[in-house]
Amino acid sequence: REYIPIEGLAEFTERTARAALGDSCAVLDEKGEIVCQSLSGTGASRIVTEFLAEFSAGTRVYISRPTGGNHRRIVASSGLEVREYAYFDRKTMGLDFEGLCYDVRLAPEGSAIVLHTCAHHPTGCEPSMVQWETICEIVIERRL
Repeated sequence: REYIPIEGLAEFTERTARAALGDSCAVLDEKGEIVCQSLSGTGASRIVTEFLAEFSAGTRVYISRPTGGNHRRIVASSGLEVREYAYFDRKTMGLDFEGLCYDVRLAPEGSAIVLHTCAHHPTGCEPSMVQWETICEIVIERRL
């Protein structure tokens, strides 16, 4: 039996990077991206927190409030500081967009923000495309 390399199937990771970053992204042509394949969201979370712990010690990692039951443990077990940002408004049973933006704006430069791109666990609510644009602008502005 043959196994794929530890970093994943090369064709899959290259196509994934192009889908995520766009074909015209200069980083792809310069081979400056880092892509690896993981077994699951939990596996991916573990890989990225271990990477941050190794190469960016002291990073604060912000997780949504609420979040999946294992997220806090994954971040903490990598030795990183866990912080939270507002996400769910129990009164409206929807996204607390103002609270999310407020908290993310307060995160110190160099912090990491865990964002669920779809199917937020455990709430199931997601930002609209316009809201995602605002979130991305804040992340870029704050250098997170």
